[in-house]
Amino acid sequence: MFFELTPEVAQQQLEVQALLDEHNSFPEADLIALAGTASKTPDTEAGAALRAQVLALDDMIAQLRWQLAQAVLIWRSYPDLFSSDAHADDMVVKHGGMSTKALLLLRPWLRSQSRVFYSSIDEEKPGGGTVGGWMIHLMVDGCVERSAAILDRLALLCATAAGVTFPNDKVYFRSRKLSVISKKVGPELGDPLVTLAEGEDLQFLIQYRNGLAHTHRPAAWVSGTPGLDNWTDDSGERVFSSNPNWDGSDLVTIALMAYDLTCQALGLTVPVCTKFAPQESPAGDQ
Repeated sequence: MFFELTPEVAQQQLEVQALLDEHNSFPEADLIALAGTASKTPDTEAGAALRAQVLALDDMIAQLRWQLAQAVLIWRSYPDLFSSDAHADDMVVKHGGMSTKALLLLRPWLRSQSRVFYSSIDEEKPGGGTVGGWMIHLMVDGCVERSAAILDRLALLCATAAGVTFPNDKVYFRSRKLSVISKKVGPELGDPLVTLAEGEDLQFLIQYRNGLAHTHRPAAWVSGTPGLDNWTDDSGERVFSSNPNWDGSDLVTIALMAYDLTCQALGLTVPVCTKFAPQESPAGDQ
């Protein structure tokens, strides 16, 4: 358990569940529709692949919503952890960040991060931030990664259903790939997928995921003091790095966006599969 299940936290759990059910509901109807279509696919390689993809999607979307719920629960249960008024004496450093050189030089004198269990969610973490802020960042990172993975699987599901193949079987939820699928399924079903892939929300999500996976993890002061750096570029100009300066509400907003984007893409995938996924002939048909 991440934190003590006090009566107050238990009440917050009920309230978060109700909020998600009202505003970010589980896409039960879409998943049932996909399951029905997948269950009738023939025993071919494509049919088996489609069935496996739908089974994985069902569980992955449940995992994504669970991560979203944990982030919202911590944020609502411990609002003081994410207030700019908390620890106001060092808020300039927390918001503005600290030189990466200074942070690295201080590393030998910080408490070890080898500890993996904590007794209090408002406990200070080495390097700034609290356990609660660190956990929210973990959950949001997970939401972004999970959402990106689901979106790519939805693109693969559309391609499999429509019989569209790509070199090396690499299919991603990007406008170029979806445009190829749209030519096969028609603009009525395909163009909304392309439009969604071209939207700002997906571009932000991919930028966040790529930074997390490959270059520079997006930072938020609630999970630790951001590192600041500067360097001289090839033209001799001094360049200063910047941080997004996110707080708890910003992180939760990102998680909500990732979940909603995933559900939108799922809703657009269902009619493609319903219309184009190969189906077994009913018993008695020739």
